[in-house]
Amino acid sequence: MTGYEIGIPMNGVIDMNNLLLGSPLSREQHEYAETICTSGYALLTTINNIFDLSETESGCLQRENAGLIFQECTRGALNLLAVRAFEKQIDLLYETEKSTLHMVRRWC
Repeated sequence: MTGYEIGIPMNGVIDMNNLLLGSPLSREQHEYAETICTSGYALLTTINNIFDLSETESGCLQRENAGLIFQECTRGALNLLAVRAFEKQIDLLYETEKSTLHMVRRWC
């Protein structure tokens, strides 16, 4: 199986969800659709990382300097947990200090 066989259908799911986000939705429906989008991008990234790892191990992939926006990453991860927390009647909150790095640089 190649990355294309997985990636193309996943892109289709993400693109259709983006169309859904552009349509009239209630606030709750919009939040659900945003979670689908965030999860879809996270899954696509994981799939790409798996294929990148195999390319790295075979010596076919070069490293690049990439930025990670810490607050967006944290917010996205917690949004994925929000529905479960709500179901269990748990308040899920987070706070970042102003001194927290905005962007973390890493080597990919």
